[in-house]
Amino acid sequence: MSFFFDPFITFGSPSWLLTLTSALIVPFLLSEPAASATGVTSDTSDLSALLSIRAHLNPFTSLSSWDSHNSSIPFCQWLGVTCGSSKNRGRVTALNLANLGLTGSVSSDIGNLTFLRSLNLSFNNLQGQLPPELGRLSHLELLVLSRNALEGRIPGTLANCSNLWRISLGSNRLAGEIPAEFGALPKLQILSLHDNDLSGRIPASLGNLSSMTHIDLVGNRLAGTIPPSLGRLQSLVHISVTRNSLRGAIPVSIFNMSSLSYLYVGYNQLSGTLPPDMGNTLVSLEVLQAFGNILEGPLPISLPNASMLREIVLPYNRLSGPLPRDIGKLRYLSSLNLRANGFEARTAEDWEFFTSLANCSYLQTLDLEYNKLEGTLPSTIVNLSTQLTWLGLGGNEVHGSIPEGIGRFIHLERLHLDQMALTGHVPAAVGKLRNLHVLSLDDNQLSGVLPSAVGNLTQLENLYLNGNGLQGEIPKSFGNLRQLTVCDLSFNKLEGCIPEELTELTSLTRYLNLSRNLFTGPLPAEVGSLKNLESLDISKNRLSGEIPSTIGECQVLQYLYLQGNHLEGAIPDSLSSLTGIQVLDLSCNNLSGHIPVSFGRLEHVRFLNLSFNDFQGQVPNEGVFKNANVYSVTGNNKLCGGTQALHLQPCPGHVPGKKDGSPAVRSIVSIVITVTLFVLSLAAASYLLHRQRTRRCMPVVPSKRQYPMASYSEISRATDGFSPSNIIGQGSFGQVYRGTMSYDSIVVAVKVFDTVQIGAFQSFKAECETLGAIRHRNVNKILTVCSSADHNGDAFLAIVTAYMPNGSLNDWLHPGADVNGDASSTLTLLQRLNIAIDVASALDYLHHYSGTTIVHCDLKPSNVLLDNDMVAHLCDFGSAEFLKETTAGDLAKEINRISRLKGSIGYVAPGHLLHLILIYCS
Repeated sequence: MSFFFDPFITFGSPSWLLTLTSALIVPFLLSEPAASATGVTSDTSDLSALLSIRAHLNPFTSLSSWDSHNSSIPFCQWLGVTCGSSKNRGRVTALNLANLGLTGSVSSDIGNLTFLRSLNLSFNNLQGQLPPELGRLSHLELLVLSRNALEGRIPGTLANCSNLWRISLGSNRLAGEIPAEFGALPKLQILSLHDNDLSGRIPASLGNLSSMTHIDLVGNRLAGTIPPSLGRLQSLVHISVTRNSLRGAIPVSIFNMSSLSYLYVGYNQLSGTLPPDMGNTLVSLEVLQAFGNILEGPLPISLPNASMLREIVLPYNRLSGPLPRDIGKLRYLSSLNLRANGFEARTAEDWEFFTSLANCSYLQTLDLEYNKLEGTLPSTIVNLSTQLTWLGLGGNEVHGSIPEGIGRFIHLERLHLDQMALTGHVPAAVGKLRNLHVLSLDDNQLSGVLPSAVGNLTQLENLYLNGNGLQGEIPKSFGNLRQLTVCDLSFNKLEGCIPEELTELTSLTRYLNLSRNLFTGPLPAEVGSLKNLESLDISKNRLSGEIPSTIGECQVLQYLYLQGNHLEGAIPDSLSSLTGIQVLDLSCNNLSGHIPVSFGRLEHVRFLNLSFNDFQGQVPNEGVFKNANVYSVTGNNKLCGGTQALHLQPCPGHVPGKKDGSPAVRSIVSIVITVTLFVLSLAAASYLLHRQRTRRCMPVVPSKRQYPMASYSEISRATDGFSPSNIIGQGSFGQVYRGTMSYDSIVVAVKVFDTVQIGAFQSFKAECETLGAIRHRNVNKILTVCSSADHNGDAFLAIVTAYMPNGSLNDWLHPGADVNGDASSTLTLLQRLNIAIDVASALDYLHHYSGTTIVHCDLKPSNVLLDNDMVAHLCDFGSAEFLKETTAGDLAKEINRISRLKGSIGYVAPGHLLHLILIYCS
């Protein structure tokens, strides 16, 4: 109700006072009951909304105070509820139910709390969708629903909440696009949508939010480019778009934002260069993180002018050139991570940056691994900040020795000086680094004995000393390393007995690798203490004695490599209790006795290698032994039976499918066989003795004599840590990477086998054996191989071949989206003819001139690679077979064999029919 002065009333009239009083008082009296009525209605509305919210939530115990039947506690005093104190008295203005373990969903009636300004339901387990009714909360300023399990799209109706200054919806399961309507929220300062499943593009309309200070979009599936409009946000302090699928260059406008302090753009597919003047324009920049992209070019020489910089994190890019010599001007610098780029240092001037880093007294992380730094390890390394916790220079062409002064970095937790050309001894001063968790000195040229001071590193978790020339015995002080989970001492010249103290380290969980040393004596029975170990490799040593039965107590063991020793005796029955074993290699020893039938029950086995021992008797037929592709018993001449694929002689006295006969017949047969065997053994005694002395153990995988063996670290370095950007193809048993080998800088193709797949080990073996037996211009030859363990202790197999820049024949015959449709991507008739001739030439060689007939078994366009001159090269011999001479009488067997075709799924290679054709034509 409103009132007004009647213009006809004069102040001189006696009635004017009464009239004015009535006009003032009556409306007031009339309005009071109306206000009370409205208050009752509003209170009821808020109460109903709260009860509906409670009804959608569990458990009720967290909201026990929310009881409408208890009139003594008004809802304004309920847990998490705040009401207004003045003009909004009795109305809910804030609802804070964070971290109460609530489940359920958000009620749509929450939109009836029309005076709500703050809503916080974070750190619960709420599910369902965000109700569009949230858009009715016109007073809402703060919306925090992070750390739940909310799904569906973000409602665009939130744009109606014009007072919103913070939206936090991170760590949910929200999908769809970011509403472009958010660009109409004039007061929005913080937008946090990290770790959801959002897709689409970043709305350019966000550039209209002049009050915006923080944008956090980490961990989604956002695509497209970073909108240049964000550069208009003059108040923006924090941009975080890490772990998305963004492409293109970082907009120049972003580098002109003087307010920007934090720039996180890592793990995308961003390209381009860093502006040369960015250090002059980003004057407030404190953190620059752009790891895992494809950025190119140099690190701007102006970067040291950004004096507030604390973190420069740019690993796994393609940055190159020398580093700024005055980078030490960044006095607040605490982290410099430039790992896996192409930064160079060839001259003394190029190394000046390293000397200047001594001025960075706050420096804690320095990681320059896997670049192109060359020369002598700078003596100024000992002048770096004593606050260092991470020092990494590995994977560079750096030589020299490790200085004793390394011991001054008492806070160091990780020391990576691996894959270089360091010489000299491991300094005893390393023992002063008592906070060290990771010590990686592998793949150098270090010599001398292991200092016992290493035993002082009681916090050490990972120890990598493999690939050096270390001598002497393992110090007994290694028994003090009670936190050790990984120990790799392989490829050295260590000798003596394996100390019991090492095999008693129950902390070893990932792997213990002592392979390719000179260890002697027995394998300690204490090896049974390694109950949590996943991988044990003591292959290629000089161990003797029997396999200790206690090894069966290592119930977590998945990989056991004991091949290439002098172990003897029978296989202990306890090995059958290793139910999780995936790879078991006992080859190239002097083991005897029978193959345990119980091995057939090892259902997780992917490769069982018992070859080149002295086993006798029947090969089991059950379980794993039904599949000849997952085990090998080659070189055991006293074995018989087994599956037909083994081509072993039938066991004496047993004719498949017939009864054994009467006791009298069995006795006669037994006597005859015994006498015959006795005579034959006398006749062959000298031959067997001579053969035992001269027999070479032929390993299933190539030895260093056949191919130059590469280490896992070398393969990892060549492929930039198996970067997804280097994947160039998919093979039958793994992926193919483009890489560059450090020792000759040639570009290669690296086929990494997925050892989880059944048949991968057999495929690796077949490819190595096949390509090792042939040389032809149209067959892709092996440059090097790797049969080792990765840094997790899992089996690692890789074959390195020449890189074919023109891809496969399939790429040209069936071009995809990445192949241009112009004439240059179309094969001419002459090229097609030449390729056909090349393939035919390779097959003719394999079938007739390679010594033993070789059938490829997986011939198809994708297995024909083309070099720079469009010369065809046959590849992928993982399914190849060596065929022996066959007569027409074997026709039925060959038909049965061919009925079990190998090769790619959905494709039958013509090579499978070759052997049958040869039989028919003979």
